[in-house]
Amino acid sequence: METKKKQSIRFRIGVKLIPILVVLVAMLAAFFQFSKQNRESTMERNEAYIEDFAKSLSERMDTTFSSSLSVVRSIANVYSDEFAQSTDYSELLSRLEMEAQFDHVRFVDSAGYSHTSAHEMGDMRDRDYYIRGMQGESSVTLVLDSRFNGQRQIGFYAPVTVDNTIVGVVVAFYNEATLRRDIQYEIYNYQVQTCIVTSEGKTLVESTSEAMDAAYANGAPTDLCDFIRTDYVSKENAKIISRAYTESTEASFVINGKLGDTVGYIAPLSSSSLSIYMIFPEGAATEMYASVDQVGRRLVIVLFVVFGAYIYFLIMSHFVNLKREAEQNRIANYVATAENAVSKELLLIHIPEKTYDDLTKNELPIESTGTITSLKNYLIYISDSQQKDAEIEEFFERILKYEPAEHFPSLNLKRSGESETANYYNIVFVPVETVDGKVTKGVIIFRDATLERRREEASRKQLEEAKRLAEQANAAKTSFLFHMSHDIRTPMNAIMGFTELLRKYQEDPEKRIDYLQKIENSSTVLLSLINNVLEMARIEKGTLELTENLCSVHSFNDKLYTIFDDMMERKNITFTRTIEVEHASVYCDAIKLREIFINILSNAYKYTNPGGTVSMTLRECPSDREGWSIYETKITDTGVGMEESFLPTLFEEFSREHSSTDTKVDGTGLGMSIVKRLLDLMNGEIDVESKKNVGTSITVRIPHRLGDESELEEQPNATYNPEAFRGKRILLAEDNDFNAEIAEEILGSAGFVVERAENGAECVQMLTAMEPGYYDLILMDVQMPKMNGYDATRIIRGLTDRRLSQIPILAMTANAFEEDRQEAFRSGMNGHLAKPVAVSELLRELSNLLAE
Repeated sequence: METKKKQSIRFRIGVKLIPILVVLVAMLAAFFQFSKQNRESTMERNEAYIEDFAKSLSERMDTTFSSSLSVVRSIANVYSDEFAQSTDYSELLSRLEMEAQFDHVRFVDSAGYSHTSAHEMGDMRDRDYYIRGMQGESSVTLVLDSRFNGQRQIGFYAPVTVDNTIVGVVVAFYNEATLRRDIQYEIYNYQVQTCIVTSEGKTLVESTSEAMDAAYANGAPTDLCDFIRTDYVSKENAKIISRAYTESTEASFVINGKLGDTVGYIAPLSSSSLSIYMIFPEGAATEMYASVDQVGRRLVIVLFVVFGAYIYFLIMSHFVNLKREAEQNRIANYVATAENAVSKELLLIHIPEKTYDDLTKNELPIESTGTITSLKNYLIYISDSQQKDAEIEEFFERILKYEPAEHFPSLNLKRSGESETANYYNIVFVPVETVDGKVTKGVIIFRDATLERRREEASRKQLEEAKRLAEQANAAKTSFLFHMSHDIRTPMNAIMGFTELLRKYQEDPEKRIDYLQKIENSSTVLLSLINNVLEMARIEKGTLELTENLCSVHSFNDKLYTIFDDMMERKNITFTRTIEVEHASVYCDAIKLREIFINILSNAYKYTNPGGTVSMTLRECPSDREGWSIYETKITDTGVGMEESFLPTLFEEFSREHSSTDTKVDGTGLGMSIVKRLLDLMNGEIDVESKKNVGTSITVRIPHRLGDESELEEQPNATYNPEAFRGKRILLAEDNDFNAEIAEEILGSAGFVVERAENGAECVQMLTAMEPGYYDLILMDVQMPKMNGYDATRIIRGLTDRRLSQIPILAMTANAFEEDRQEAFRSGMNGHLAKPVAVSELLRELSNLLAE
């Protein structure tokens, strides 16, 4: 009897273990498949990385080679007379090597003999660059065995022509060491194997000699054409690589490394017959594969631990005491746990008898014992009328037919009542007793879910409101884009149209002046549109800060009045102003304050017809804060006005009552939004009253800290003397050819001598190459290749020679925001002008800097 019982136990355990074993085997198989796919995806990702690196390097090398060839051509052109007349070229070549930053510059005379800065001479008549150069060609050349230093080199040659006769060839070289620095990359602290190879598969330069030497010590040849014949490369990949460097095409390939497979890429240079050959570091790839395998091994260990724990559980569970007393204790513990879990009601269900016992008697007004049918009918009775009775029926059917492997039956019940007062219950059945594989007892737990449901409902409403606001904002931006497309194209069309007319009627003085004025007006409109959009972007980004300084209320108001007085007069609008203040000196951010009132006055000007009036009144009001006053500005016009229904949306972004097509008035719908955001930043207020076809009145109230008038600095009049510019030398750092041409013409007309540098690095080089005092001032752009204006200024300010380090530097840049201006001063510049720059403003600023 005992033996049969043990056999029965082992049989039941075996029956339960078989599906677990199947699941475990399936999971292990899935893991190995997952590991394989991860390695493949890692290879694909590495291939993408190395492709990007190779293409980026090839583009950079093409740019370098093209630039170097242009420099050599310029040398051949500029110094042609010196090469033709000189017999000792060493001094000239030394100077060119230093200025042009080549490793070597040589001159090959018409007889084919090369001259160096070190007085060396060599026979170059068999060199390809000499033969082609004497035929008038200029290009890139490769030297694998220099006759002067034995190094591999890349050269750039151009013929030297005097009176249409070629007198020799200038050739400049980069040594292998110089090129090696330009092709060094690291991935995950591993050096990328990088080579520049010829179309014959010869290695011209490698990234690091140490890395290559290590590879060669393991049997790898020094040339690519030999390397692809080794065991490192399969025949298929060898064909791919060979075809790529011989035909100058791109290709990816696989290398069979000592530690594991890795990938490479070959990319051609468009400026020569060379190609870039790069291999993803084998060590980095191996670490990536190892990390994937390590995760897998940990997962296998976890699976075996879980499986062992489950076996232990199965064995121990068959020796648990199933006596009635232990079961009752378990039920009692469950009751306590359920009560701690905020259970509102707990019912013990007797499935065979189809009865229940109320264990808690807390929530439901039901009998302490009863039938399942009576319980079911009661729940149907109290449930919300919208709840389907079938759901409650199905819940109790699942309880009576419950199998141990099933999920616990559950039901969400809404008790009758309004949405704000109705109670919600989450009802769950949990089995607690099993006999011969059949569930005989269980508990039904009632959990109050009212608060949770109301939170969910509130969250849903918030999401719906957020969706509505997002859709509303999206619709506003879409509308803005439609209007902006028109509003930007309108002045652009005028600029392009009048430019064409100006070209056609340039001999007619009256039309020429008229067209130029209209081009200038359209440019001003376009700049205003762009400034508004950029200002709104900065406000949205949250980078706006107040920079408050002491200023005069009267001076600020005078400048504001001066801006619009002439405009109003030309449009036949009567413009008046009144100032009633006790304290004329306050602390404020004058730039942002000016932007607020320019936006408001611009609208008054644009929307007021000829013959109308605009008035501006400023008065000082008392403030609750000691040492502060509230300055109230009221701007009233007799313009077209606005509908009352539009006023609530006046300060919304991109909001316009009518488009520029309807009103013939240019704008973005951002001006008043910018005004509101700036006033919020200043703790100010704004009130708007408007009536259609009557006019608009806008009142702005801003608190200002009072200042001492005696501390106000008298601003000198911005004047300049053109005679003071004559002969002054300016170093212009500007990478854009059009901007440089405009600046050179303006400055040249004013009497300056202008020399240009195309980037920050060249600016520093030109300054330090000349004697102190050669340049009087530097006009510095900011965003330039190789080195930006900020970094160039910091280098100049750090020079040991104070005569060079203290040279005045004026920023003239399209970086027009206040933070850009502050960055210019932090870097050491003396001034900042934002493009587009007015000529008069530029000359006044130059005069001030030269006078200091």
